[in-house]
Amino acid sequence: MLIQFKVGNYKSFKEPVTLSLVAAKIKGKDANIDENNLIRVDDKLELLTSAAVYGANASGKSNLFGAFKFMRRFIINSSKESQVNERIEVEPFLLDAEYENKPSFFETVFLLNGLVYRYGFEVTKDKVDLSGYSIRQKIKRRSFSRVKEMLPKSQEILKGGQSSKELTDPMPFFFR
Repeated sequence: MLIQFKVGNYKSFKEPVTLSLVAAKIKGKDANIDENNLIRVDDKLELLTSAAVYGANASGKSNLFGAFKFMRRFIINSSKESQVNERIEVEPFLLDAEYENKPSFFETVFLLNGLVYRYGFEVTKDKVDLSGYSIRQKIKRRSFSRVKEMLPKSQEILKGGQSSKELTDPMPFFFR
């Protein structure tokens, strides 16, 4: 379940912006409404079951959803061998020349099987830096990271006694 999505230096987003589904600590007059629209993860975390994105024309609504789509497409397709020599089709913020060659930033925080994970990457047209973390009770534990041509360095052993290095192919197109 999605907890948070963050994007920066992408299309109309110069600085990082965050869409958070963490519920505010306020309660409605009708307890039924709160109960039907919140998911209680634990005593400290409640998530919204839905969110609305609204604003004036040209305020970035479509670009926010475009960032979701880019991140999804990039994760699903980044390991295909057909992309070895292709440039990455990311669109950085272009209204400031300083940002044109800086990496775009994408990050999600999500709940999976009772654990909170943070997964993100920075990407330019030529390279990617990936990182993934599991977050347990205010302890951030790196699950893997990929920088340049290095394979992930696992801090934890994964299911079945396999390390992330055994489960992951070498960098498919990053930095080639």
